[in-house]
Amino acid sequence: MAEKPINDEHLPTNLPLSRLVLDQARVTKDVLHHQYAGAGTKESPYVVTWIENDPGNPLTWKKSFKWTVTMIAAIATLSTAFASSAFSGE
Repeated sequence: MAEKPINDEHLPTNLPLSRLVLDQARVTKDVLHHQYAGAGTKESPYVVTWIENDPGNPLTWKKSFKWTVTMIAAIATLSTAFASSAFSGE
């Protein structure tokens, strides 16, 4: 089966906030065309690093956004703990 050529015309150059949080793919033109170190073999695996201008790189996020993501994760964890013990009653 022949590989389909990559059509990157529809790929964004930056991502909206909602997509950064909800979409785990985060594929942009820069990410798609970046040449990662390594050959992808057992002897020479790919070395995955953050590339320049990657909107998914948490090291470039604002401090307020990092805290927002942290609080969402903390609230989700807390609500899961409460929900798991809601039926015990005692």
